[in-house]
Amino acid sequence: ELNYSIYMTPRRPTLLLCLLLFAWPVLASDDVLELKDGQSQQGQLLAVGTTRLVFDGPDGIRFFLRSEVARVKGPDARIQDLALLAAEQEDPVAVVTTVEGDVRARRSGDYIKVSIHGSSSVLRNGDELRTGPYGRVGFLLRGGSLGFARSDALIRFHEGVPFLMEGKLRLRRSGEDPQATVPEGRVRVVDGETEIERLRGRCR
Repeated sequence: ELNYSIYMTPRRPTLLLCLLLFAWPVLASDDVLELKDGQSQQGQLLAVGTTRLVFDGPDGIRFFLRSEVARVKGPDARIQDLALLAAEQEDPVAVVTTVEGDVRARRSGDYIKVSIHGSSSVLRNGDELRTGPYGRVGFLLRGGSLGFARSDALIRFHEGVPFLMEGKLRLRRSGEDPQATVPEGRVRVVDGETEIERLRGRCR
């Protein structure tokens, strides 16, 4: 009985210590974005570019001009060097929200991982996004509207606007009027949503 009681007594403090160690990274994992107008919010800094950054905060994912931002503090409360983080990086233009099947992105000639988590969800100016025949991908554009690509889609982002070279692209207005370009011209959605299909070199 004595041995049994000695063995059991450390279990509660050990369990409490494990819970504290598990909770600590969650409690200390937020970045803090401070704007020049005095507002601030906690969340995750996803990416920084030459003129813009993207931040996942309590109101969801938002794009900010760097000229609006006073500073960003990391989880350790240190001020982040935005100029260093943006070095040789194009501006973020979209954030992937859904991925199904074969979806790839190419940046500066190299294929990169695409996911819905963290920095791997960010698409930058000049990136090419490609889906397989059964692949689907959804993304949030920097103006707050949504895009959905499928059916062997090939899209290149230029100045924040998706350029559809092949496949299907659906745009849904949920913020600023979303736009897309095709070799034949430009499409702008002022209400609701629209789908563009480009197959065998022609738009439908």
